[in-house]
Amino acid sequence: MTLLVAAVAVTFTSCSESDWTPGAKDSAQSVYLSSEQTKFIVDMESTSVDLPIFRNQAGEALTVSFLVDDQSGIFNVPSTVTFAAEDIQTVMTISFDTADMELGVNYPIAIQVKNEENKGNYGPSTLNITIGLPEPWITGTGIYRDDFLSPMYGGPSGVMVEVEIVQHELEPNRYRMIEP
Repeated sequence: MTLLVAAVAVTFTSCSESDWTPGAKDSAQSVYLSSEQTKFIVDMESTSVDLPIFRNQAGEALTVSFLVDDQSGIFNVPSTVTFAAEDIQTVMTISFDTADMELGVNYPIAIQVKNEENKGNYGPSTLNITIGLPEPWITGTGIYRDDFLSPMYGGPSGVMVEVEIVQHELEPNRYRMIEP
C-alpha cells in the first residue's frame, strides 16, 4: 500500500525547469544600520550614545549622509558619518543634555540612509531608536497580605508573604512589587 501511495505521489508531482536569476548584487558602498540595539537607557551623567553603522565591503574612505527625524529636538544627531579606509564599521555619536529630558520618557529618533547608491539590498537602511532616562526607583522589601485570593480557593485568610518592592523616588506613595 505504501508503495502504491508513493508511486501515485511521484506520478502527480510535476517537475518543471525554470530560469533562475540571482538577486541584485549589493554595491561596494552598501551601508546598513544594526538593529541589535534600538533602545538606549542612559543615566543623568550621560552626554552621548554611539550607534554602530556598517558597510558590506571594506574599501576607500566613505562619507555617508543620513536623514534624521527627532521630533523632540533634544538630540544632536549628525547628518553624516565617515568610514575610514578599509573599515566596515563606524559609529554615529548622538549627543544630548539630560537636563532637557524627562524621567521615564523614551524619545524616538528615526534614522535613514539618505542616498540610494549607499543603500543595500540586504541590510536595513532605516532604523527607529529610542533614548530615555529611567524612572528613579528605590529597592526594598515589604509584606504582602492576601485576604482575597487565598480564601476564594479555600485557603486561610490573612496570608502574609515578604516580597521585594520598589518605591518611586519622586512620588513616595507609588510602589511596585517585583515578582509578586
